[in-house]
Order: sequence, then structure tokens, then C-alpha cells
Amino acid sequence: MVTPVGADFSPGDIVGNTYEVIGYIGRGAMGYVYHVRHVGLPKEYALKTLSTEQITEKAWLRFQIEAQSIAKMFHPNIITIHNFAVHKASDWLEQPFYVMDLLTGRSLMEELRDNDPLTVARALPVFIQAASGIGYAHSKGIIHRDVKPGNVMLLDRPDASGATVKIVDFGIAKLTADSELAQQHLTSAGEVFGSPYYMSPEQGLGQTVDARSDIYSLGVTFFESLTGDAPFSASSAVDIMLKHQSAAIPQLNEVVDGGDFPAAVQVVVERMIAKDPSKRYQSMQEVVADLAAIQLGNPLPSDADFDGEQSVESVGRNVWSARVDDNESDSDEVLEQDLAEEDDESSEEADSQYDLEPLAGPDSTGPLEEQSVAESDLIPSKQVRGLTTIHVGGGLPKGQVIFLAVSVAAVVTSALAYMAIKSAGNQAYVKPVAVGAVPPKAGVNKDSAAKDDSKNSTKNGAGVGAVTSAKNGTNNGAKDGANSKLHSSSGNTKAKPKLDVEEDKEPGSSRTSTKPYGTSRDVKNGRMIDFDFPTDVYIGRIQSWNWISHKDKEVKAQGSLHYGPTDWLMFRPTRIVGRYPQYLKRFSTKQISAVQLVEQSNSDAIFEACTAMPNIDEVIIRDCKNLTSTCISSLSKFTELKKFDCSHSSLDGIALARATCWQHLAEFRASHCHNVTPMLEKLKASKDLTHLDVHESDLTYQDYKAISELSNLRELKFEEDLMTLNELKLLTRLPKLETLELWDCGLDEKAIPVLRQFKALKTIKIVTGKTLITLRDNFKKGLPGVKIE
Repeated sequence: MVTPVGADFSPGDIVGNTYEVIGYIGRGAMGYVYHVRHVGLPKEYALKTLSTEQITEKAWLRFQIEAQSIAKMFHPNIITIHNFAVHKASDWLEQPFYVMDLLTGRSLMEELRDNDPLTVARALPVFIQAASGIGYAHSKGIIHRDVKPGNVMLLDRPDASGATVKIVDFGIAKLTADSELAQQHLTSAGEVFGSPYYMSPEQGLGQTVDARSDIYSLGVTFFESLTGDAPFSASSAVDIMLKHQSAAIPQLNEVVDGGDFPAAVQVVVERMIAKDPSKRYQSMQEVVADLAAIQLGNPLPSDADFDGEQSVESVGRNVWSARVDDNESDSDEVLEQDLAEEDDESSEEADSQYDLEPLAGPDSTGPLEEQSVAESDLIPSKQVRGLTTIHVGGGLPKGQVIFLAVSVAAVVTSALAYMAIKSAGNQAYVKPVAVGAVPPKAGVNKDSAAKDDSKNSTKNGAGVGAVTSAKNGTNNGAKDGANSKLHSSSGNTKAKPKLDVEEDKEPGSSRTSTKPYGTSRDVKNGRMIDFDFPTDVYIGRIQSWNWISHKDKEVKAQGSLHYGPTDWLMFRPTRIVGRYPQYLKRFSTKQISAVQLVEQSNSDAIFEACTAMPNIDEVIIRDCKNLTSTCISSLSKFTELKKFDCSHSSLDGIALARATCWQHLAEFRASHCHNVTPMLEKLKASKDLTHLDVHESDLTYQDYKAISELSNLRELKFEEDLMTLNELKLLTRLPKLETLELWDCGLDEKAIPVLRQFKALKTIKIVTGKTLITLRDNFKKGLPGVKIE
């Protein structure tokens, strides 16, 4: 593509001393987008700039909102931002830019413009992914506010996570979680942002919007993708917005000649674009669940939530009532009022994967321009309506026509104003306070002893305690661990860290020795091990677990230590090995079974040093917040790995899925894991996997589906994961599942018929704070032969 006149950079230019311009991609409302290459890495990106002529305080704020909105998110279905920096332009003028994924594909708008509408089979996976990505943004307190076909990118091929859909252009996103926003008063109440064809009724009136507004816009996009036309059209933006307020929702089969859409699809459309926000789906997760149910041919999970007033059997145009969650009334307290400040300068709203200026129409001589309502009585073409953004002062319901018409005509030539957000420094991650690791009491299951943050007792410290049988691989003290599964108060916090200064003491002459630490000798029942560790350095601790006496012991790895054939051994390195990794090369084969990094002593360097220890089949990095994606190459070196626990760590599912050590894995624990979906997909290749715990990891319907394909699972744990009956039903596909933990998952007696469908189920562990005794009694009566704990 030829670089246009006025562009800030040309091929060969270096931006920010880091990115070489390869070519020009397009122009957006605030600047230009370039195809760039990192000068030090074999990586190519898209780089978006703020044009030098637009560098004002207001423009800075607008540019920051777009970059920082995306930077807060890391999800397979959302475009990723990699850097936000400043380039020293001519005359030492600072020019901001940010770097994001370079996407290869086309927008949904372009797909609909150039081809027939999507079939239901084609549309479902697209909108499941789109809803998943937008739902993740909602979980971060971000409302997109401009969901439309132009902002849904369809990739030519799946990316590393398997995603084929990316949500882009968060340029007018609203960060609902920023408590300081309402105090900044940078915008004026009542303004409208978005594209009229896709705006929710409340958005068109300039009212406060929340996640349900994005659900409405995605519903309109879904309707258009199936039919080729938006559900509401008119000769002006004002009339379109009025139809969003009052017009009946069209029937898919009436819009499309010879249409044969399933009734369930019409139900989903009507639930997404209900006029009243309280009568829509209340979260994108509900949308994903229903779309996935249609894809699988299952009943809609939401039918129960809508009290049967709108079901597949009673599909129609009538407005129905929805059940709102008890805490929904609190939403207005969480969402700050949207304020926007007008700008006297005009700007263009472009629409593509990088918010680019639209291509010229077939009969035009230049880019398609926005037109005020007064300038055009024509119905915009599909291409134009995907590009148009209206920015108006808000009217009130009593005077919709007058206020909207006057506002559109008055300010359609003004700039699109972005709300401002608090500084990037306020978004910085603060590392949690470290805690010294304390071994568990004898006989306590390692998973129960290592209870999650809010449920740990101080005496359990970091919750390390990996005490498993080295001989038979079974967890000891499971009963005690289960009985200790009581819900403590949320005010229970960890003790302050006490870093051992001895860990950082420089070693003496031992650092040059290569003599193995241990000698082994075979005896009748196994092997005796005698260690002789250096005493001039503190390299770590040894925890032993005797699987006959059920006693554990933890000591410093210093001096002479002796262990028998019934002792299982785990090593916890100290910080010093990160600087002197040679110490861990002196372990011999078949001496240490497991390695664990603890909160106060974890880093990529320490983890890499541990890879020198042979025959490690268990790795525990629970509560480790200092590890980065760099350590994935180290993780992959544990080729004999059978058990892994990264709960509450800094590693997410996308990073973990890049490791290559999972082929022999039997137990995987990663509670509170972000973006767990790619890892669940990766685990499908682990044929020996029998134990899984990914509780409180924001599981989606797709995640439950992936879990249901892990056919050798015998133990599965969920905790505080609100689960629908449809999601539970997916798990009935697990033919060997014996133990199912359902701590506070919101299930009641309605789950009993589903639980009867599990073929091998022997034990259910279930707790609910409200009806514990009654619920357990009912489960015992309804599930004879199954142990209820």
C-alpha cells in the first residue's frame, strides 16, 4: 500500500527506537496505523500513532483510553496490546503510539458486505467467541459501547490459543470500575457514543450503560449476520434510535425468504435485544451458554431463568419479564455516570480492525464521510451504517424526537470525545505479601492443607504441604482434609512475611565443588539415601513424608541427613540457587521426587536452576507471583512430570499451554487461573490425567465442554464456580469420574437427576452455607449408593 501524504512515518523509519516500519495499513480518527517489525525480535505488529497535528491534552486522554482499555485485558478473543510509548518526533515533539497484534483476516462487516449472510452453523462459533471476549472485558469493568460487525475480526487461521475471532476497537470503551472517573468531570452527561444501527435503547437516550448494552449490540449484530440486514432501519439516525426504543423485534423467518431458523435461535435473539435491560441476558456468560447449547442440540440453560415466559415453545415478539439476580440492583452503584466533554474540532470515525478510515464507495471519489441527519434523507447502505458513529447530546424520553433530531444536527460535526481514565500507574500490579512456608500437619491431604487464600489458616502458611505417597500415588489423610474444608471468614488474612536473611548469605568454598550430595544403597524394602549437604550455604529445605507412619518432617538441607525406603522427598530451594544454580546439579537420580517454589523464594532463575534435578515428577509453584512467561521453557524441561500445581500463581492458561511437559500428567491443579481455556484444550492430549482442579478460574460453558472430554478423570473439583445444570450435564460424559467436589456451586436438588447420569460416581463433596443439612439429606436420599460428604 502506498504511504499517503501527511503520514508521519515511511517504510524504514524506526519508531520509538524499537519498531521498524514495514508498510502503511490505514488511517484512523486519531492517526495512522502501520505494519512494523521489532528491531530486536522476529516479531511483527500493528502500530497506531496519534498524529502530530492532533497532539493536545484532550487528544492524549482519548488516545490513552483506547490503549489502556485494551492493555487491561488478556483474552484469546480480544486484540492484545503489547506496548504504549512515546516517539520523539520532529522538533522534539513527543508523539504517542501503541503496539498491538497484527491480525490477518477481515472484519465481520466486510464478510457480510461481500458474501451471503452466515448460516447458523457458521454464526454460532463466531458469536460464542465474540461473547466470550466481550464478557471477559465486562469482568474487567470495561464496557465496549461500540459492538458492531466492523469491530468483530474473523481471522484467516486460528491463532496460538485456537481463537478465530478477535474483538477490536475499544476506543470509546467505558471503564466502569474506575472509582475516580466520576470525580474527574471530563465529559458531559447525556452524550451518546456508538453506531445507531447497533445502539441499545438506553444508549440512544444518553443514559448510563452497563454490560447489558453490549449484549444488545451483539444481539443486533447476530441478527444482521443471520439475515444480512439490521433489525431496525430508517431514513435517519434519529428514526433508527426511536425504533430501538419501541419497534417490535422482527422474526428471523419472516425477514429471510424461505427462512428455516430454529426456534431457539429466535429466542436467543429476542433475549439479547429486549428493550428493557432487566429483561435481557444479564451477562455474556449466559449468552455463551445458550449459543453453545444450540450448537450441541441441548435445551437452552436460560429457559429456567426466564420463568418459562419466553421459551422455544412460545417464541414470539412479546416482551417478557426476566428474573434479575439479587445483586443486580447494586449495578448502578458500581457503574459511574458516563460523562463526556465536547470537542470543537471535527474528526472521522473509521471502522476496521484498527479503527481505520473506510474505503471509498464504488461511486465516490474519496472516503465515505459522516453526514448529519439534516443533510441526508437516504437510508445508509450496509457499508455506511457499519462505519457511521453518532455523537450527540442526550435527549430525554419525553422529547425523544425533538432532542435527538436537534442534537444530531448540532453536534454531528464535533469530535468523538473519549472519556478519560486514571493514570496507568494506578493500574500497576502490586505483588502480594510473601509468607514463609510451613509444612502441613501429618495426615493432611496436600490439596486440602493448601487451601485457597481466603480459606487458609495462618498456621498453614503458604499452603505448601505436598505430602503424597511415593509408592502408590494416593493422597493420605483425605478424610481429614475434607473435614477441614470449612469456610472461614473473609477477614482471615496471611501473616506478614519474614524473609530468612540466611537465604541470601554468600556461599564459601562449596560453590566450586561438584561432589554429589547423596549416596544410595538398596535394602529389602527399597533404597536408603544418605545426604551430605554443604554447611556454608543454605540451598533449601527437604520435606519428607513417610507413607507408612503418615508423618512428615521438614529440615534444612545442610549437613548429614538420612532417609529410608518409605520416605517420599520434596525439595524447596532458597533464593541463593537463583544466583548459584550449580548447587542443584549435585543431586543424583531417584533421590528427590518433587520440587516446590514458595512465595518468598520464587523467580524464573530459581525455577530454571531446579531443572538440573533429575527425575522430578511433581512441581508445585502455588502462590508464586514472581514467575513470568519466560519460565515456560524451564517448565518444559520437566519431561517426567506427573503432578503439577500452579494455583494462585502468576502464570495463566495461555502461557501454560505453551509448555511441552504434559504427556505423562496425572494431576493438574490451577485454581484461580486466568485464561484457562487454552490449557484445558491442551490437557486433552494428556491421556493419564485423573485429577483436575481449576476452580474459581472464571470457567465458561466452553471450559466445561473441554473438561468433559478429559475421559480418564477420576477426581474433579469445583469451588464457588456457579454452575448451570447444562454445564453439569456436560460432565456426565466423564465415564470414570468417581469423586466430584461441588463446594458452593449454587446447585440444589434440581441437580440430583443429572448427578444420577454419572456412570462411576462414588463420592460427592458438597457444601452450601444456607441449607447444608437439608441439602445433604436430600442428596443422600436422591443418590443412593453415592457417598455424600
